[in-house]
Amino acid sequence: MVTCNALSSSPKCPECKSKNVIAYNDPILCADKGSEDVVDWSPKGPDGPCYSLNNGKYYCPSCHQHTLVFERGGMMWD
Repeated sequence: MVTCNALSSSPKCPECKSKNVIAYNDPILCADKGSEDVVDWSPKGPDGPCYSLNNGKYYCPSCHQHTLVFERGGMMWD
């Protein structure tokens, strides 16, 4: 799992430079769609792409099973 620029016309892995990357919002990585969206992002506004993840079960690159679950997070500061 790596971070790459999803808005790039040809995103690539920063480690191996492969262009064969799949974003986690691709339905192929989610085996069991959850009941709640945990993150939703439209970087180019309503006419652009929308990236969202739900609390379902996603492919885990460590164990190669659909056990990865995203949850809401928050930031706390003084």
